[in-house]
Formats: sequence, C-alpha cells, structure tokens
Amino acid sequence: ERKKYMEGKRAAAAGVQRGRPKGVKAVRKPEYWDVTITFIRGMDLLAKDETGTSDPYVRVVPVSRSGTKIKNRAIETAVVEETCAPSWDEDLKFVVDATHMASIEATVMDSNRHKEHEPLGSFQIPMKTLLDGSNGNKIYKLEGVERGRVV
Repeated sequence: ERKKYMEGKRAAAAGVQRGRPKGVKAVRKPEYWDVTITFIRGMDLLAKDETGTSDPYVRVVPVSRSGTKIKNRAIETAVVEETCAPSWDEDLKFVVDATHMASIEATVMDSNRHKEHEPLGSFQIPMKTLLDGSNGNKIYKLEGVERGRVV
C-alpha cells in the first residue's frame, strides 16, 4: 500500500498523470487573439438616400460557433457621408475567443439622422481565415443585395 502511494507521489512530481479523477471534466480553455481588420474602401454600394448616395459605415460583430451574434462586442468604422464609394482606411481592433468564435460578420450600413439605419449588405469572414493571416486585401462581395463590394 505504501509503495503504491509513493509511486503515485513520484509520478505526480514528475508531471505524469494517471487519468482524470471521477467527476472531473476536461474543459477547453479559451484562446484569446488580438485581431485587426482594415477596411480600406467600399465600391458600388447601393444609394439609399434621396440625394442618390448613402452615408456608409461598417459594423463588425463576432459570431459564435452556435451562430449567435455577440452584439455587445460590435464595433464600427466612421461614417463617410454622401457617397457610394467610401474610403474608410480604418483599422478595427478587438480581442476574440478563438475557441468559441466561428466568424466575424461585417455589415455595411447607411447612417440616417432621423430614421433607422439601413443595411447595404453584409459578408462573413471565417475565424480560421482571420487567425492564419490569409486574408490580405481581399475583396468581399456584399450578400443580400444586388451590388456592392468592400476591400
């Protein structure tokens, strides 16, 4: 009995584990990454205002693996007024939990002073693409609308 006890102590001291105790689950710890997405410009966006232009900005929201949008983590670019070809040239920086996030959803919105802001289209950036850095200067076609692209 004493011999087994001492073997267990030596194994523990050496960092050797002999299985998990009953009732203990293995939980994957979050892996946090600093992510920067640069929005350079929009092209051929829809005109939603009476002037034949829009006041576009980009709203970025992390999306979990279950498909839930984490709205309290949303960040936005500045609004560029009266254009369908905005030049943002803006970095959006945030921290993501790479173990629980599936993608980033970017929605181009038309800012309005006296009514609700209107979507001009959106696109998804998979988390894997963000983390491996293979995304450089990609042109994204806006989904849900007949035209519009973002670099």
